[in-house]
Parts: sequence; C-alpha cells; structure tokens
Amino acid sequence: MEDITVINGDPANEDILLQENIEHMDVFCALTKDDENNIISSILAKAWC
Repeated sequence: MEDITVINGDPANEDILLQENIEHMDVFCALTKDDENNIISSILAKAWC
C-alpha cells in the first residue's frame, strides 16, 4: 500500500502527529482501544487539516 502512514505511538501527542505531517493527510483514523485518546487525536487532526 503506497502513501499510507501508520503511526505507532500516543495518538494524543501533538509532537508525534506533527512529525508525521498530519496537516498534509487526507484521512485520519484513530483506532486505539482508548476512546478518550481517539477523540482527542481526532480533534487535533481536524484542527490541523
């Protein structure tokens, strides 16, 4: 699969998301077992896109 980035780390950590150029992604999926982290990371991703 080309052009797919998988981030293995704390999804609510802004530094990790910025290192992976979250502002240039077309789609962001938060798929952890922790609903709170999924919500926080989704809000962060939406703010940067």
